[in-house]
Amino acid sequence: MPKDLPEDWLSGERKSLNVATDLGLRGVPAGNLFICRYAPSKNSKLLWCRWLPTEEEDTREHQGRTNGGKGKRKYLEGTTGCQDPFQAGRAAITWCVEQRKQLQAIGEEKKYQSQHSLHHYWEIWWSAYQDRTDKSPRSKKDTLGRWQGKGWGIGEQKWAHKSIDEVNALDLEEYFKLLDARGSGAKQKEGQKTLLNHLNKEARRDFPMLQPFIYPTIRKQKNEVENFSREEWDLICSKVIDLSGGVANKTLTPKQYEELDWSPKNKFNQRHWVDFYDCLMLMWFFYLRAEDMPRLKSEWFIDQGSEVRLFLETTKGDRSKHETFHYRPDGHRFWIRMNKRRPKGYLSFPQYHRVEGDEQMSNVKETLNEMLKRVVDLCHIKKRKVVWTMVRHTSFTLTLEEMPELGVPPAIDTFASNGHTSAQMLRETYLYKIEREMTAKRAQQKIKSSSWSLQRRVVVDDI
Repeated sequence: MPKDLPEDWLSGERKSLNVATDLGLRGVPAGNLFICRYAPSKNSKLLWCRWLPTEEEDTREHQGRTNGGKGKRKYLEGTTGCQDPFQAGRAAITWCVEQRKQLQAIGEEKKYQSQHSLHHYWEIWWSAYQDRTDKSPRSKKDTLGRWQGKGWGIGEQKWAHKSIDEVNALDLEEYFKLLDARGSGAKQKEGQKTLLNHLNKEARRDFPMLQPFIYPTIRKQKNEVENFSREEWDLICSKVIDLSGGVANKTLTPKQYEELDWSPKNKFNQRHWVDFYDCLMLMWFFYLRAEDMPRLKSEWFIDQGSEVRLFLETTKGDRSKHETFHYRPDGHRFWIRMNKRRPKGYLSFPQYHRVEGDEQMSNVKETLNEMLKRVVDLCHIKKRKVVWTMVRHTSFTLTLEEMPELGVPPAIDTFASNGHTSAQMLRETYLYKIEREMTAKRAQQKIKSSSWSLQRRVVVDDI
């Protein structure tokens, strides 16, 4: 409720009134909001107002301090346009609310113009990453996409302009909701998370106490892998030999190989089926990954007389490079036959143009996928989804089925390392599935059928 005006104000002795305590008005946004009389020199009967924000909310330069930040803090001032103190007080309240909004807007704008933003640390980190010789052009291109991706890249987000120590869990929660909305899978989210962690680590030089980012849970839906049975595998290999005109498993000279029917307009040509057969066998004997196929070279194999060893020149991530052995005895005979027709250079569809270090862009994997789908269809084999990685799954699964002792320590560790994977991965991906199927078969042999489940012939007498 408005109060009576103080006597010293009425007498002219007092020059200012506190809007809350002296005028008793409601809804005052700050306790230090005043209305004031102008100095006589200004010759105005209108009242003005003033307010000093707290240091925490004062987003002016130097928080309103004079003398380059060394002097006293200045009040914000404005005119009420009123002579009556109570009307002036109400106008001051409206003015103060607006001033506070402006300060908040300035603060938000400054927040997203930090010199220690993710953008700043991206420039530092990316400059060093570009110069790394152990990273392929494809890896660098993908990493740049994680930052620049239109609408979804990290650099496209507003909070990427904040000081890195102010990026919070809510910022990242909203970002991962954005990724969900555009259908990003767990793998892409992990990629974004990895890049953010690199930038967080880069910033610790300036912020030694910087905490790791807090991310929402990335849920991975892991489907059980599919492989071909031994009967299906034999059928596929036989069909590919037929499609090659019966020459895929024959010894060919380089000239004979070059003279095989081939057309750039038709992927399913004779020479391609020979190449496809060799790719199947490389996966079968050496437990390769799909990403190895475009870059695999003849020079990476070393003939030991009774066996051949593969030394992968490029491995996944930072894994160590080591020799890969073929466990099946006919691996050496296969390699000799393949090496005679392609003794040098790339082994998978060598006619495809590719750039050293960026072989993944050569369309090799896409062709392998298409040709595998074609031969599976021709063999009338039914699977959920046919992809080239199924060949790797088949190689591991059938080897473990034929030689179960490879699934127990210490052999499982050696076998996993030879295939550039881990023992735990072998257990989770193959061994549990094999054991489940074997247990079911043993149970079917021992458990007796129920009498009520058997089909009986019903005889209907003639009427």
